[in-house]
Amino acid sequence: MKFIKNTGCTKLGSKKYILFFILIAPALLFAQYTKNDRALVKTTFERSFDKQIINNYLESNNSQKINAALLSIAQSEDTTFIDSITKLDFNNNARFICFALGQIGSSRKSADYLLTKFNDKNTADSNKPYLIKALGKTGDLNDFKILESGYKISNKDFDGISIAIYDFFVRKIITKDMAVFILEKELNGKSLLRAIDAAFAIARLGLSDHFEKTIYKFLSNGYSSYYKNEERLVFMQYLMENLRRANYVLPYGYRFFIKLLYLPNPLMKTEAAAMLAYYQYKTKDDIQRYLRFFDDENQNVTRQAAISIKEISLKPELSDFLKGKMEQLIHDTSLSGNTRGELLLSYVKIYKQNLKSVLEKFSKNVNQEFIFKVALNDQESEFAFNYAVDKFNVLNGKEKINALSTVLGFNNFSNTEKFNKAIFSSLESGYPVLIALAAYGIDSTFIAKNSEELQKYLSNIVSRHKDDAQFIESLQSVAGISGQISKSFEEKILTQLSKSDIYIIRKYANEKLRLKTENSNANAELFDRLWKDAFKYSSSTVKTSKGDFTINFTPELAPISVGNFCNLASQKYFNGIIFHRVVPSFVIQGGDPTGTGWGGPDYTIVSEFSPLHYSISAVGMASAGKDTEGSQWFVTLGDFPHLDGRYSIFGYVTSGMDTVYMIDQYDKINSVELNH
Repeated sequence: MKFIKNTGCTKLGSKKYILFFILIAPALLFAQYTKNDRALVKTTFERSFDKQIINNYLESNNSQKINAALLSIAQSEDTTFIDSITKLDFNNNARFICFALGQIGSSRKSADYLLTKFNDKNTADSNKPYLIKALGKTGDLNDFKILESGYKISNKDFDGISIAIYDFFVRKIITKDMAVFILEKELNGKSLLRAIDAAFAIARLGLSDHFEKTIYKFLSNGYSSYYKNEERLVFMQYLMENLRRANYVLPYGYRFFIKLLYLPNPLMKTEAAAMLAYYQYKTKDDIQRYLRFFDDENQNVTRQAAISIKEISLKPELSDFLKGKMEQLIHDTSLSGNTRGELLLSYVKIYKQNLKSVLEKFSKNVNQEFIFKVALNDQESEFAFNYAVDKFNVLNGKEKINALSTVLGFNNFSNTEKFNKAIFSSLESGYPVLIALAAYGIDSTFIAKNSEELQKYLSNIVSRHKDDAQFIESLQSVAGISGQISKSFEEKILTQLSKSDIYIIRKYANEKLRLKTENSNANAELFDRLWKDAFKYSSSTVKTSKGDFTINFTPELAPISVGNFCNLASQKYFNGIIFHRVVPSFVIQGGDPTGTGWGGPDYTIVSEFSPLHYSISAVGMASAGKDTEGSQWFVTLGDFPHLDGRYSIFGYVTSGMDTVYMIDQYDKINSVELNH
């Protein structure tokens, strides 16, 4: 989860490049929520979805108000709204109608309506992609076959079909083999945007190996033109991802290798570091060329190279050469700690090193979290188990979490007194992360042998923490294992949780008990506090240890998320917090004051899904499921349609993406300044 360095390369952060990705999605959407829509936003925030308020909007004949109502309905999961939606003027509100129906989910009534509109000669061609994508979220196998039959006659009006195929597949409506014909046509068609969607779907459906030769031909013939416009950059992202997923052995070719090695774009260079691990390495010079990735100034590039280097296939004499080079790099303190740690993990996998050997060679050069991961590779070793459990007993903070995660991996030692002590001390710690990890990590054998004692600990956790938003995942994990103890105990725990002050916990418990949940979770003070800041600021400047970047907000689509971010920023909540999660070529994530990925404020906010797209630079809210957002947020480093409609977008980075690409895991947010 880090970043690296490159000499003489153009940075990605030109305004032309950045603004395309930031502005293309919002530019297609005129304002939805406004400052005047307080009542509508409040009923959406409360999850009460007051039909009188919403219907007044739907009947207004005002497109902004209708779309605002549709945005609210999209969060409701309430099929009773479908009749009202299908009576609206489709062409005037197509995008939001289709989005709302898609978010409500599988429905025969919705699918029939969408198919009717698709075949209606009065439907504007520009609105048909929304219909097709919504069918992917609402339709059944027969609906897919109808689309497939129409596509075979003429694919002219089928923009969006690849995204629909992805959603049909995710919902287990179709198998990946059923998608091959259409995806092949889309990938090789005349539309670059449709080819991008196809390349994305191919990767996500696990079809990369089926298309690897075609994809390699696209990449090798066109890499020099992929910087002529932004769409080509995204296409290149997915071409490279597919070759990586296919473990495609790249044909031997010096010029192609060098071109990829010196790509002037950090996203593409990170993908190249992963993909080139499957090159045909024949000489020491070939290996030296790959090792140039470790000279890059961007620590995410070097980290990706460290992760991927273990995939390189070599003859014994070259393997020995690489071993020596890797040992040198692990000791090289000019590399980031994350890069050296990932190199150690790759080294251990390639050369089958045990924990004792690693401690002797590298303990002073690598961070503790990576030593724990090495221990997990040595699961049969009593030495490794004792090392992990002993560290658990003396460490604090995040390292204690890493130690417990490691202890839980030693199933062969789950009957020992040391193992039991670690589990029960975690359950009584009062620390939500340790409680959740312990509860998720124990197996049925442990539960059966310690049933009586577990009931005492779990009951105490629920009694003490059922109203504390910091313990949402802990409480859900406790409920999960209660059912493995006994049905009566599970019912007792769920009944207690159904009375929680936290809406998402009440909903979780009541669904298990098959009871209806009161939607209203009215926290008037919290809503007023967030609404006050929802439209107050236009942007924020995030000042980090690597430089600054600017986020432009989208309150018209996510007012609560924007208000929440601004309210926290005004309290200097983010100052001094680290980016606790960085995944090369995917996301940077921060906002957790504990730095563990489990922390947040003492409340949760609701999800605000919208038709906005997770293009490069999108700023979204992290969550552990719908309506569990708090303070954690992320910026996307690439283009990711699979996040659309699943995570709230509340802004886009409009300047400073060169800084965003340089951010490494554990880099610091110095401050967040709000701009009017």
